[in-house]
Amino acid sequence: MITIKGILRKEEIKTFTRKDGTSGTSKTVYIEPVGEIQSLAVSVPPEMKVGKEGEVVVLEGVNLYPFTFVNGKRERAQLSIYIPNKN
Repeated sequence: MITIKGILRKEEIKTFTRKDGTSGTSKTVYIEPVGEIQSLAVSVPPEMKVGKEGEVVVLEGVNLYPFTFVNGKRERAQLSIYIPNKN
């Protein structure tokens, strides 16, 4: 598990239909880590309050599950983690 600290850029809530016909909701927040230029997409429970757009937020206990969508199906992906050399 890791901790993500950054600026909340956007929240996205989507509704979908499961295979059994019931409806579901997913929530994705986009966080730009401090000192980075690319936002991270983090799936959170729909009822979770993260913050307001533009605020600095901290998400603790984040699990990493790298995947990508190919032809509409989810497939495993590689995850590269970089720890900068502090001088």
